[in-house]
Amino acid sequence: AREVREELRSGILSDEGEALVKDPAWSGLYENGRWIAFSLYRSEGFNGRLALPRQLDPLRCRLVPRTCRLLEDARVPAGAAGHLPALQGTQEVVDFLRADPGTVVTSHTASTNSRLTVQLCLTGCNEEGTSAGSSYLQVGPEKIYWRFGEPVVFDDSFLHSVHISPHLQEPRWVLSAAVMHPSIDNPDGFAEHFASRTADVGDPRQRATEEDGGPPPPALEEGAEAFPEAPLSFRNGLPNSVLLYAAMWGPRQDGPSKLLGEAL
Repeated sequence: AREVREELRSGILSDEGEALVKDPAWSGLYENGRWIAFSLYRSEGFNGRLALPRQLDPLRCRLVPRTCRLLEDARVPAGAAGHLPALQGTQEVVDFLRADPGTVVTSHTASTNSRLTVQLCLTGCNEEGTSAGSSYLQVGPEKIYWRFGEPVVFDDSFLHSVHISPHLQEPRWVLSAAVMHPSIDNPDGFAEHFASRTADVGDPRQRATEEDGGPPPPALEEGAEAFPEAPLSFRNGLPNSVLLYAAMWGPRQDGPSKLLGEAL
């Protein structure tokens, strides 16, 4: 954690690094303060093209080389070793996330439970043994308090929010990796996971037949905001250059209980 924090300060907070720090795609979720990201990996790429081969961005890794080596040693991004299809574009990301004092990220949920999010707090962390008035991540009914160097792992398909104390003396920075769930980060697990219900690859707004798994999620249709009640995914065996869609479950306080494709 100390090595990563050193590179945050020397690389990302340098003039060159600051130029690459941007609002996340979900910037409309936060109130007050500021919530921004320095991205090392996005499965949809940085120029509108799918990131192939699956690797951390070499340009950005020049600013944090040791961090990138540590991530690669930990097999991040996931799925690369097995040449698996990527989950839907924005679902696999590696970011340094900054939240300024007083920032509140309102309750939201990911569109799939096929991934897990791992965060490592670097600055603006809570002191050991403190909780009252501290910054925290709320996942469902549980509050999680960041501490320096202690990884936090959570399923962000559960309704979750971020609350940063206005009394912090510096921004809270975390290294955050949203990666393919370890249960499916292998060819056999991946195939089993997406084998139960399938739909043809193509424009997800085109309705599939009932035999192919039913219509696409309503959230993908123009002007619709409803969420489907059943899982839907594309058939496995896709080439690595194809994005794999995993169904939306919708905001729920307790989150979905199991991975898509498993018997509920």
